[in-house]
Amino acid sequence: MLHDILEESWAYQEIKQKGLFEGRNEERQRELRQHRQMLTTYVEMHFPSLVPLLKTQTDATDDPEILERLLVNLFSVRDDEEAERTILHVLEQLE
Repeated sequence: MLHDILEESWAYQEIKQKGLFEGRNEERQRELRQHRQMLTTYVEMHFPSLVPLLKTQTDATDDPEILERLLVNLFSVRDDEEAERTILHVLEQLE
């Protein structure tokens, strides 16, 4: 009974919401780190001269979906010029 009363209190609900928010934020940050690392590894292997540009551009976003889209788009790229355009084009969508 005491447990039910506590669960229904505004303080408990607020603490619960804060915990959920922090958990989602931590998960998003982990996902961002993973996507940035995958992108960096791929670009290092295929277009090493573009790593500085990639890092500058990927640091400008906190949206894992954009980074994922960029990686998928880079899979079809054949040369440095096309890769550079792809990096700039996908991340221009932030503006």
